[in-house]
Amino acid sequence: MYCYLVINDDIITGAHHSSSELENNPGNYVKVREFSPELMGKRLISVNEELEPLVEDVTQPVVPEDPRCWWIDVGPFYDRFGADALAIAASDHGACRAVQTLTGVRKYIDLKDPRIGQMIDMLIAVQQPAAQAFAPGSGPMTAAKKAAILDTPTAERERHVKGLVQDA
Repeated sequence: MYCYLVINDDIITGAHHSSSELENNPGNYVKVREFSPELMGKRLISVNEELEPLVEDVTQPVVPEDPRCWWIDVGPFYDRFGADALAIAASDHGACRAVQTLTGVRKYIDLKDPRIGQMIDMLIAVQQPAAQAFAPGSGPMTAAKKAAILDTPTAERERHVKGLVQDA
């Protein structure tokens, strides 16, 4: 299994897993030995010879006082799903369609809303989304993926309400 960090503006925004090495790297994937959810939202500085990432904590995770700090725009919410977002969007499975319908009509997603966690739990229970060849690294939702999606504090660029907390 090959693991890649998904990098946007030097910030780690997700992970991509593939059974084979990427031949057509879109340019924002960086190969590493393994992914840890604690890397989300950190700036990638380099990767050493052992494929371990050197990162800088640019967000200084703060437990937000204002609950609106956990309100994330819909696009950045799906960005947190990595390759699974494409697999969910292409799926005809009822659970995937339900997640799309219930989240797609919203202005924002409240990451602390228990109903959002329940939707992801539903994907875990039915082992969806199915792995798709057109979305390398996609595959069934897991508890670790759920934690990375819901428990990573939002960055200013992801938040539905801007300017609530001064990011470091």
